[in-house]
Amino acid sequence: MTERPHERASTMPRYALICSNAGCSHKWEDFARLQDGYARCICPACGATNPSQDYAASNVKPARAWEEREGRSLQFSFEPSAIPQLKREMPSAQFNEQGDMVFTSDRQQRRVFREMAATRERYRHEEQARADRRRPTDDDIADAAKAIQQKEELARHEAR
Repeated sequence: MTERPHERASTMPRYALICSNAGCSHKWEDFARLQDGYARCICPACGATNPSQDYAASNVKPARAWEEREGRSLQFSFEPSAIPQLKREMPSAQFNEQGDMVFTSDRQQRRVFREMAATRERYRHEEQARADRRRPTDDDIADAAKAIQQKEELARHEAR
């Protein structure tokens, strides 16, 4: 069964390549796994293997505005009643009517994720502080041991 390009796109990065055959120098884009290098990439023009990366054609696209549907988060969906609290914790977050988090750009998504990480870290510290307040101190343990010892002595004394 042959792989479809859109299936490979989800698991491997796409590279701009140039044929290693000096007589060909064909340029194309292909998918490659990092551990394989370009060994599996074959020039579509001459069939040569092991091309090199065409760094001149490898351009990183700038951040862009997201289209309406592609900005909807499939991972973060909340009850509408929880949204006001979330907005206080993550002011950059935006939500649609169904409670899905919606991103408008790459930049906004990164900002929301930073706010989310900071909120998670703050909650973790607060929970740790609550646990520390509940945890008995050495003095508490010593006092409890002393009280048990006194009760045992009193019970022995009464048993005589």
